[in-house]
Amino acid sequence: MKQFIILTFLICSFQVEAQLSFNFAWKNEKIELLKYYPLEEKDSIQFSDLKCYLSNIELKGKGIKDCKLASSVYLVDAQDVTSYILDNSIDTRNFNSISFTFGLDSIINTSGDLEGALDPVLGMYWAWNTGYIHHKIVGHSSLVPTPSQLFDFHIGGYRKPNATYFNLDLPLIGSTIELDLYQLFNENINLNLSHQLVVPGKLAFELATVLKSSIRIK
Repeated sequence: MKQFIILTFLICSFQVEAQLSFNFAWKNEKIELLKYYPLEEKDSIQFSDLKCYLSNIELKGKGIKDCKLASSVYLVDAQDVTSYILDNSIDTRNFNSISFTFGLDSIINTSGDLEGALDPVLGMYWAWNTGYIHHKIVGHSSLVPTPSQLFDFHIGGYRKPNATYFNLDLPLIGSTIELDLYQLFNENINLNLSHQLVVPGKLAFELATVLKSSIRIK
């Protein structure tokens, strides 16, 4: 009986690993809110709010029919760990690549659909003419030269040439889409000089491009 229980646990654990999920990461470590992470400048950083939109997710198979996820829009919120599971019914081992939009394309931004993951009450909507915040990254660091030491980056915008959404097609070598924030804060943001962004534009596009390059499948 004991052996049966152990075997069942191992099988279930393996199945969970095959679910499609998402992580915010710092190097090889999953980010925990309010935990301190070291910066190369011999300082540290902590995150209090992390949100990210993914949309139009489709898995492409090994000789089987492609699978488009039921919902067209997913809002991953670090304050809601259940949002990390994008789909718990698909076995990712049956597929060899994944395509998705990192952010929300112009069609979704202008659709007028303000329900579900697009509900403005979730704090990711600017206005009809600027659309949605695609990535929200908020936290604290002593490098920020203000009394609150707060940094607040709202990265969004759907209008070219500074659109902050990208269509990606990646090999599905694992079951987790991971967004690593280490490069963004160690190579592209100087918190002494820049600690707030709340409008679309060139800087938002540049930061979104860095985030795109920091996505990996694990």
